[in-house]
Amino acid sequence: MRLFVAIDIPPELQALLDERVPNLPGWRKTKQEQLHITLLFLGDCSGGDLNRIQNILSGIPFDRFTLELNGLGIFPHQKNPKIVWAGIKRSNKPMELQSSISEQLRGYGDGADHPEFIPHITLARRKSGSGRDRNFEELLNEISTTGSFHVDRFLLKNSILSLDGSRHEVIEEYQ
Repeated sequence: MRLFVAIDIPPELQALLDERVPNLPGWRKTKQEQLHITLLFLGDCSGGDLNRIQNILSGIPFDRFTLELNGLGIFPHQKNPKIVWAGIKRSNKPMELQSSISEQLRGYGDGADHPEFIPHITLARRKSGSGRDRNFEELLNEISTTGSFHVDRFLLKNSILSLDGSRHEVIEEYQ
């Protein structure tokens, strides 16, 4: 199982983001129903680890909070963009939740350590082998990313890979 811990985006905001992001040449948009914020990517985990991970996550304290979208960004950098994302306005609550989850699940899975958590929603990924569009920055400047939403849960999900891309299935919700 390829596990990750995430915050789902409400369907109405998913639809709004999907509508605002154009089909960029050489880029693959994230499927609307898969727009989320990854709190921690665990990667491949054994079935035995799954029960332990679920028990740990159920013990993590969680208080509801509100998140606000805050512009667009690119990973890894402007000269070689591979991911376009919508940012989340800096707030202590998601940072504390992510830190707690990361600390409690240290040593599980094979996900790479990420030194800095940057809360974001991946909107599109560059297709392998595609060149960089000269008008890329212009396109990004035209995309409006405003909105806010209430977070009342976080989820443990499994990413199932196929030839059509990945599909995310919810394993458990935590409130």
